[in-house]
Amino acid sequence: MNAFVFGDGWAAYRGHSSDNSPHRHAAIQLVFGSDRAVCVVDADGQEFSGHTIVIQPMVEHRLIAKHVVSMLYLEPQTPLAFRVMGEIAGGDINIVDDRGFLGFDSKITIQEWVVNLLDSVPRSRSTVDHRLFTALQQLAENPNEMQIASLAENLGLSDSRLRFLARHHLGFPLSTWLLWRKLDRAARALHDGETLVDAALLGGFSDQAHLSRTMRRMFGMTPRAVQGLTPVSSGR
Repeated sequence: MNAFVFGDGWAAYRGHSSDNSPHRHAAIQLVFGSDRAVCVVDADGQEFSGHTIVIQPMVEHRLIAKHVVSMLYLEPQTPLAFRVMGEIAGGDINIVDDRGFLGFDSKITIQEWVVNLLDSVPRSRSTVDHRLFTALQQLAENPNEMQIASLAENLGLSDSRLRFLARHHLGFPLSTWLLWRKLDRAARALHDGETLVDAALLGGFSDQAHLSRTMRRMFGMTPRAVQGLTPVSSGR
């Protein structure tokens, strides 16, 4: 059964995967092939094959797998992302030899595994500037670029300084992180049974076409494909 589960700064998926178009996530992506290897192809056509693959944020790629896979998406500011970054080689796309990386276990549900994983990481363990972390927490509730200037002022920063901190710590512009958060809101709406049009509006997109273009560019799949996945209760 294909299913997504969402949490604070992360999302996870387990199910069948089909070929997808090249895309870039504003998050670290971990792909687990369980008993069979998966293949990730980068923008230059180089193939990376293994049972566990870690992809850095904003690295263009596509996934080739015709079987059940498990995937975890981690926003760079989360403590768990900090742990992952400390355990890989640091390349854009990394093959991990350990099939049980981060305690992965295909015999339990994807939600159970993520909850166990979160319990093993101190919530305070992060290298992100505390002012940026506060800003991201507030922007997560309302990912609107119009409020960045006032939010920065409340934190004693200029608009440009807050954006600099985001690029420095996240590895990509704050506007990209906001777009990723809008996709998160739209995907949650789809899982709650909203129509494609309503999900686009709830996510903060101008229309359904805008949502479709953005989701294909950042997820490699369409909103309709996401809509067909089985809802799972949100995690922490």
